[in-house]
Amino acid sequence: MIAVKANAITAGSCRTRHSRRTMIVADVIGVDRKHGLLKVKDPQGNVVEARVRHPELLDSVKEGDQLTLEYTEAVALSVTRGP
Repeated sequence: MIAVKANAITAGSCRTRHSRRTMIVADVIGVDRKHGLLKVKDPQGNVVEARVRHPELLDSVKEGDQLTLEYTEAVALSVTRGP
């Protein structure tokens, strides 16, 4: 699913934001309960470390577990006309 939101366009400028929700199955390779961080490796071998919104959920997670993760990737873009 890709959601696109465009802000008002004024003369000589344009702003837009794009976001995409993604679901993957990943291997847990690190858990930092003190800082609420989870490090996972996706099926392509990419390693991602992310802050968990609800760190109490990390209490039952350990290295070697497989998790199904849903996350949002976002990009904001602003283009303005030069002087």
